[in-house]
Amino acid sequence: MSTRKRFKGVKTLFDENNYKWDLQLCEIAYLPYTVTESNYTLKIESDFLNKYYLQNIRSGFAFAVGKMIVKDILSTGLTAPTTNKGDLKYFDFNVPEKLKAGFIRDKIYNIDIRHAYANVLFNHSLITKKTFEYMEMLAKPDRLAAVGMLASHKEIFEILGSEVLHSYTEINEMQDWFYFCVTRTNEIMYKCRELLGNSFLHFWVDGIFSDNLKNIHKVEKYLTSIGYEYSFNECLNYTYFEDNKGERITYFSENKEKLLFLPKKNNEMTKFLINFLSLHGND
Repeated sequence: MSTRKRFKGVKTLFDENNYKWDLQLCEIAYLPYTVTESNYTLKIESDFLNKYYLQNIRSGFAFAVGKMIVKDILSTGLTAPTTNKGDLKYFDFNVPEKLKAGFIRDKIYNIDIRHAYANVLFNHSLITKKTFEYMEMLAKPDRLAAVGMLASHKEIFEILGSEVLHSYTEINEMQDWFYFCVTRTNEIMYKCRELLGNSFLHFWVDGIFSDNLKNIHKVEKYLTSIGYEYSFNECLNYTYFEDNKGERITYFSENKEKLLFLPKKNNEMTKFLINFLSLHGND
């Protein structure tokens, strides 16, 4: 467990300028200070200034639930399976049999696992029912963030003026449990792909897409049998195209246009997904 001391200082929220002003003040003062940055927070510590910034006010409750998840997992006494993060896959798609440049369908079908990572934790007895119910109460971005905190790491910089004297990364000891959620969800997606057969188009994290209804019932039956709820959606104007950076898919669902970008290398998704799960996001 981390032995870093509890922070004592002013806690505030990011806006466009406040943390920049404080960093400029530290630079002008020309006294030693430490900056600690994570997916969710930024902290400035020194003898003359101590500030702690939350990346987004979206939900302090997400932080509380994240701590509940960690507490539950630690109480099991289990050790997370070791994962080769370079082998993780967050998507797969059917080429060249199905998806080719200019592939278009008026209507395709999508099955999404409901609250996939939360259900992985609960179905494997890693969290209590109470924690699971709290996770269910969170909005989707906050629920994802609560799980994503397992993989959040810290970058620590010791600075004098504008010169970084020393820097290091503090790895989250719980990160392999996050990757366990990814791995188990991935296994489920590949089983669903197998059940769909040649009607499979692609999967994206916890959602799988098919161009006909022929084997959809097999996927639904499988997910129910292993204790995972799901949603079924019809998607319109499904279009696949490729550029020099990777594959892109667009479609309309619930009157909203969706865009999926599939990088040419799956390992590029690890950083992307963790950043996506963070509270501050890109919005």
